[in-house]
Amino acid sequence: MKAIFIYLSYLLLSCLLISCYKKEETLYRWGTFSSWEWKTIGDKNINPQYKGEVKRKYFIFGDYILEGSGTLNVPNGEKYVGEFKDGKYNGQGTVTIPDGSKYAGEWKNGNFNGQGTYTFSNGGSFVGFWKDSAPWNISGYNEKGEFVNYVEGKKIK
Repeated sequence: MKAIFIYLSYLLLSCLLISCYKKEETLYRWGTFSSWEWKTIGDKNINPQYKGEVKRKYFIFGDYILEGSGTLNVPNGEKYVGEFKDGKYNGQGTVTIPDGSKYAGEWKNGNFNGQGTYTFSNGGSFVGFWKDSAPWNISGYNEKGEFVNYVEGKKIK
């Protein structure tokens, strides 16, 4: 009897620990009154859909947290392919927005942060260093075809 109890305890504890490991999932974002939740059910035509690595916040019945590499498709046409940390874009990644513009480069806490290229839908682009989604040290041509240069966050004329 004691051996069965020990065996069952071992199984229960190992299941709890295994549930915290990262694994591949397809999740759908659902809105609540206070925030967003990720669930394994949904409709990609209505709910943003994520395919990639996740972790669980709690051992049992925990919230899914986007963590690792993945792809997020939003019904409005926005798409992000890259790395996530604590549910936010973090690391290397590319976002394409519905008008065809895109940013490819480094992210931190959901913001452009580091080396990257923002390309406008008409072909103009900014290349350089971004800080908290603002141009920091960049240069290039804007959507109107005008040359733009930023140094330490200030536009140089």
